[in-house]
Amino acid sequence: MKLFEKIKSDLTYLSTYSKLNSALKTLDADAYCNITTDFEKAVDKYPMRLAVEDETRCYSYWQFEQRANKFAAWALWVGLNEGDTVALFMENRVDYIAFWYGMAKVGVKTALINNNLSGESLAHCIKCVSARALIASATTVRKANSITDLLDQEMPIWTLSESGIAENDLESALEGLFPLRPFQYRRKNIKGGDTALYIFTSGTTGLPKAVKMTHVRCIQMMRAFVYPCRLTEKDRVFLTLPMYHGTGGVCGAGSALISGAALVIRNKFSAKRFWQDATRSEVTAFVYVGELNRYLMNNEPCAFEKKHQIGKIFGNGMRADVWETFITRTGIKNIYEFYGSSEGNVSLFNMDAKIGAIGRIPPFLKSKIPYRLIKVDMDTLIPLRDNNGLCIEALPGEVGEIVGRIERNNVSSHFEGYQSADETSAKVLRDVFEVGDRYFRSGDALKQDERGYFYFVDRLGDTFRWKSENISSAEVEEAICRVAGIDTAIVYGVEIPGNDGRAGMATITVSEIDLAEFYKSIAKSLPSYARPVFLRIRRQQESTGTMKFKKNTLKKQGYQLSQVNGDGLFVISVEDKTYVELNPEIVERINAGAMRF
Repeated sequence: MKLFEKIKSDLTYLSTYSKLNSALKTLDADAYCNITTDFEKAVDKYPMRLAVEDETRCYSYWQFEQRANKFAAWALWVGLNEGDTVALFMENRVDYIAFWYGMAKVGVKTALINNNLSGESLAHCIKCVSARALIASATTVRKANSITDLLDQEMPIWTLSESGIAENDLESALEGLFPLRPFQYRRKNIKGGDTALYIFTSGTTGLPKAVKMTHVRCIQMMRAFVYPCRLTEKDRVFLTLPMYHGTGGVCGAGSALISGAALVIRNKFSAKRFWQDATRSEVTAFVYVGELNRYLMNNEPCAFEKKHQIGKIFGNGMRADVWETFITRTGIKNIYEFYGSSEGNVSLFNMDAKIGAIGRIPPFLKSKIPYRLIKVDMDTLIPLRDNNGLCIEALPGEVGEIVGRIERNNVSSHFEGYQSADETSAKVLRDVFEVGDRYFRSGDALKQDERGYFYFVDRLGDTFRWKSENISSAEVEEAICRVAGIDTAIVYGVEIPGNDGRAGMATITVSEIDLAEFYKSIAKSLPSYARPVFLRIRRQQESTGTMKFKKNTLKKQGYQLSQVNGDGLFVISVEDKTYVELNPEIVERINAGAMRF
C-alpha cells in the first residue's frame, strides 16, 4: 500500500470511529431507551418524503408513521401488554417494519420468524419466545395453521391480507383504529437493555436460537451504518434480502429509515431482474450478502449493469474474486463490507473498500476496540493457553478465533445472548487475557495482517454456511434420522468451486431408501437451504476409538467420485423432487458453476 493510501485509510478510520463513538456513547442499557426514537425523529423531519415502497404499495414517512400507529392501537385493542411478544411470520413487504415499529411504540416485543420455516422448527420458534399471537400473510398462514397442534397452548393467528376474507383479518381490524402516535407513558418502563426484537439463528447445535435484540443493540446496529456508508435523505436503498435477518431487516432497513432515505423493498432476490429493476427504481445503494453478488456475477453481463445510479453498496460475505469482477462489470467502487452476527458483540467494518477484507482495526485504535484473535486447537476447538492459564493472541498472518470482550456498562461490547441461559453461557469464554475477564466466542476463524485488516477464513465447529444461512449439522442429522429406513447420518459442509460457503452433504447408512420419498420427507422438515445438496450412501460409518465418526475425512473427500470408494453418490434435483446419481459429466458441470441448487 502506498504512503498516500495508508494515510487516507488511517484518516478514514479515525474520522468514522470518532463519529460512531459520538453517535453511540449516549446509549444506556439501564436508562429509558426505545428503538422508536430515531424513527420518530426521521418522521418529524421528513414527513412528506418517500419512506418505503414495494411492488404494490408505498408510504411517505408520515404514512409509514400512521400505519405503525394503527398497529400499535391494534395491539392495545387485543389486550397485548408491555413486555408481551408477538411473532411476525411474513415475507418482505412495506408493512414488515411498520408492524414491529408499531409494537415497540407500546412496549411489545416482536419475534421475526424465518418465513421459510414450517413444522417443528416453526413451532419451536413460537414456543421459545412465548408468543401471545402470530401475524401471518396470505402466503404463510397455511403453514402457521398447520402447527397449532404442536404448540403448548392456543394462540390467535392474524392474517395481514388485502383480501379481507381471513377469520382474524388484521387489515379489516385496522380500519376502525385511530393512527395517533401513542403517548410515551405506554413504553415508559422500557430500558435500553430490554428486548425489542427476537431474531433467530441456527447457532452451533439444535433448533434455531432466539437472539435477544435489545433496544440499544438495534439502535447501535442502525446508527453504525449511517456514517461509514454515508447514507443521507437523498439515497434510495434497494433491499432484496430477507427482513427477518439482522443484515436486511435491522442494519439495512433501519439505517435507511433513520437517515431519511427511501427504502425500496422486493419480496425476493432475482438475479435476472436485479439490475433492470434497480435501474428503473433509481436506487443509489443496495444491501448485500456474498451469495447475492456471486449470483449477479454468474449471470451474463447486461447493459443495465452500468446504466444504474448506484454509488455504494454495503453488506457482508463478498469474496475477493467476486469483488474484483463486480467492480469491473458494474463500476461500483464504494463497497462497505462488514462482519458481525445478530447475537455477537464483535463488529468489524471495511470503510475504505480494501478488496477481500471484512474490516480493519488500525494499530492506533486497537486499545479502543476490544476484539482479539486467539489461538485455538482446530480439532478440539479448545483455546490454547500459556503457562499462566491465559489465552494466546494470534500474530499477524496466523489464523485464530475472533472474540469480543464483554462489558455490561458498554453497549457496544455487551453480550445479551439467547433466550436460553445455557446456550448463552456456552458462548462465553472466561479468563482470556486476565483472570476474571469474559469474552464472547464468535465461532469464526479469521486472520489479520500487519495493517490491521481482517480476513474471513472459516466457521469453526459443527456448522456450515450455505445461501447466507448458518446451518446446524446436528439439526439436519436429526431431521434425516427421522426418515424411515435411515440408520445413521453424518452432515457437514463441502466446498463447491465458485460458490460462497459450503453446501450441505449427508453421508448415511440405510436399511432401505426411496430417494423421492427421502426428498419429500426432508422437504417437510427442513427449509430449502438446509437440505443436503449431496447424499452419500455407504454400508457402515467409520469411527475413531472413542466411537466418534470421522467427519473430517468425509469433508476432505467431498463429492468427488474418485474419493468415495464405491459408495453411492447423489445430488439433489429440486426440479424432479428427488436425488439423482452423480456421474463425471454432472460433477464437471457442478465444478464449472453450471448447476444451481
